[in-house]
Amino acid sequence: VALVFDLLERLRHPFDYDGSQLFIVPGILLFFGSLLLLSRRQQVVIPSFMLVLLYYSAATFCVYRWGITVPIGLLIYTLVISLSGILGTASTAITATLVIIATLSALYQLRVIGLIHPNLIWQTKQAEFVDLPVICFIFLILFFVSWLSRREIEYSLARALASEEALQTERDTLEVTVQTRTAELRRSQKAETLQLYELVEVGRLSSTLLHDVLNPLTTISLTLERLREGQVSDLLERAIRNTRKIEQIVTMARKHIRSDRHIVRFSPSNEIKDVLEIFSDRLQHSNIVYVITANQSDILVGDPIRFHRLISNLLANAIDAYDVLPAETERKPLQISLSQLRPKQLELSITDHGCGISSALAERIFTPFFTTKNNSVGSGIGLSICQEIAKYDFFGSISITSKPDLGTVVSVLLKDQDEYY
Repeated sequence: VALVFDLLERLRHPFDYDGSQLFIVPGILLFFGSLLLLSRRQQVVIPSFMLVLLYYSAATFCVYRWGITVPIGLLIYTLVISLSGILGTASTAITATLVIIATLSALYQLRVIGLIHPNLIWQTKQAEFVDLPVICFIFLILFFVSWLSRREIEYSLARALASEEALQTERDTLEVTVQTRTAELRRSQKAETLQLYELVEVGRLSSTLLHDVLNPLTTISLTLERLREGQVSDLLERAIRNTRKIEQIVTMARKHIRSDRHIVRFSPSNEIKDVLEIFSDRLQHSNIVYVITANQSDILVGDPIRFHRLISNLLANAIDAYDVLPAETERKPLQISLSQLRPKQLELSITDHGCGISSALAERIFTPFFTTKNNSVGSGIGLSICQEIAKYDFFGSISITSKPDLGTVVSVLLKDQDEYY
C-alpha cells in the first residue's frame, strides 16, 4: 500500500519527488511482521493492542491535521472500534469508543480556544484522484475485518458443534457402557442369587424328604420283623411297594434339584402329580384339599425339570397363602387345572383361597427380591423364576389376579418348544 501511495505521489509531483517514501516501506513491513510473529507465538494481546493503537494514532493525526470532520479520520476511527470489538471484548470496544469521543471533544475544544489550527482547505477543494485509493483501502480493511470476524465466528461455532457432538457421542458411549456393565452385574447377582435360592430349596426339600422317607422305612422295618416271625402272606408285597415309594421320592427330589435341561415330550399332568406327592406332607399339615382337572393325554414338548420347578414354586406360594389364614377359617379346596387352548398350547391355572394380595402389590409381584411374606418364609425370587421359565423355556406368559382375603389365580400359558427350534 505504501508503494502505491509512493507511486501516486510521484505521478502528482514528478519534479519534487525525492524517493523518501520508499524508506517507510521497510519500517511498515517490519512492524507488521513483528505483529504476525507475536500472534503466531500465541501472544495475541500485545499485537492486538499495537494494531489498534496504530490505527488510532493514524486517525488522530488525520483529525488533528485536517479537522474532526475529515472523512478519512472518521472512517479510521470506525475501523478502530470494529477492531477493538473483534480482537478484544465488548468492554474493549466500549472503551475504544469512549476514548475516540474524548479525543474528538478535546481536539474540538483545542481548536475553539485557538491552540491548534487544522488545515481546512480540503473543505473548499474538490476531491482529488489520490483520495480515492485511500478511501477504497479503508473500506477494504473494513471488509477484511468483517470477513475475518465472520469466518472466526463460523469456525468457533463449527468447533463448538463438533465438540458438542463429540461430547454427546462420548456421553452415549458412556451410557451404553454403564448400562452394559449394570446389566452384566445384575445378571451375575441374579445367577448367584439363584444358586443360593436353589440351596435354600434343597434344604427345605430335605426336611420334607426326611418325613416322606421315614414312613415307608418304618413300614418296611415292621414288615421285616413280621417276616422274621413267620408271617409271610402279603408282607412281601407291602415291603416292595414301600421300597418303590422311596425310589419315587428320591427320583422326584433329584428331578427338583437338577439344573441341566433336556427337551423331550412329557405329560404335564404326571409332573403335577409328582410335585403334589412331594408337597403331600405340607398339604396335609396345612389341612389343604386339592382338586386336579387335567387330561392325561395332554403332551407338552419342553424341559420337564423346568416345568417341575415352575409347579413347585407356584404350589409353594399357594400353600403359604393358606398358612397365613387363621386356624378356624374354613379352607376351600386348592384348584389345579390344565386345559388345551389350541394345538401345542396349554394353559395351567392354580387357584387358591388364601390371604390374597392387593392390586398394587400384584403389579410388583414378579420383581426380583420383592416379597409379601416374612423374610423367614420367602426370598422374593420364586415368582421371578416362574416368569423366566414361562417366557424363555415355554415361550408363554404368566399372569396373576388376586384379591385380599379372597385368594389368588395364577394363569400360565405354555407352548411347545419344537415350534421355536
